[in-house]
Amino acid sequence: MIAVLYILKTYLKPILIALSLVIIYFSLYAFKLQVLKVKQLEQTIQQKDIVISEKQQKIAEAEDQVQRQTAIVLKLQSTQAQIQKNTQQKLQSVKEIVSHDYSAQTWASQPIPDSFIRLLNSSTQTSQ
Repeated sequence: MIAVLYILKTYLKPILIALSLVIIYFSLYAFKLQVLKVKQLEQTIQQKDIVISEKQQKIAEAEDQVQRQTAIVLKLQSTQAQIQKNTQQKLQSVKEIVSHDYSAQTWASQPIPDSFIRLLNSSTQTSQ
């Protein structure tokens, strides 16, 4: 028994040192693996950030385009309303002229000459 204790006492320090070195080695290896995982995750985050910024830029461009198109539609609607208003005013003024002016009534009641009808028909056929 004393011999066993003597052997353990002489080899205990080198065994503990070797065991400590093995533990340190595997700890450093595990740490290195964790560092690699972190680097991969950081790289993935950077790639996703780039994708997100590109998509945000596309969204901003789309919003800008929608705003421009909305402004154009509003302008077209106001122009159309103005044209309709002007058309109604012109129609009303023509009706008033025809109803109050005798010479205009006689002119408006005459049939359209055949030569003028042929002229209108030929101009519509050439424009098509």
